[in-house]
Amino acid sequence: MSTENPPALQPSADDSLATDSTESFGTALREFEASHPKASSENRQVEATVVSLSAESVFLDIGFKTEGVLPRTAFENNA
Repeated sequence: MSTENPPALQPSADDSLATDSTESFGTALREFEASHPKASSENRQVEATVVSLSAESVFLDIGFKTEGVLPRTAFENNA
């Protein structure tokens, strides 16, 4: 078994990128949040595609990472 100490880690060129990307992440996040509306409780209409139905719910593709879900009673003709 060797008793030698492992070599010390030396800073690499990638270490300088970590500081830059941390600083620019805040800017990128603000730009993303400004370009994507936040969910709210206000009533508004959006275009969607029905992707699935259950006995009680309608599942809609609303263009986000998850589907929208509405109760079938929200539709006039919920048959």
